[in-house]
Amino acid sequence: MSVSPYLLKSKELPALSDASVTTIRSLSNLAKALPGMPDGSSGTNARAEEAAIFLRDMGLSFGESKAREARSKAISRMKNKAADRMAKSFGLA
Repeated sequence: MSVSPYLLKSKELPALSDASVTTIRSLSNLAKALPGMPDGSSGTNARAEEAAIFLRDMGLSFGESKAREARSKAISRMKNKAADRMAKSFGLA
């Protein structure tokens, strides 16, 4: 059986100094490691500024939703009190 000239020659595997399970796992994890990604800020504090703006906007949004929830609870309390008054005065008239 002859080797086809069209097939690429495979690279030889590196010699392992230690063939334990932990060594093999660490070698496979090294191949999966990715290089660090550039943050796109080109040396400025753009990410910090964006985070500060995001946190400010989230705070404003939270304040609005909290006020809306408080108003809803107040309206619900008023309706409950009115229903109580109506129920208590139902048989008195």
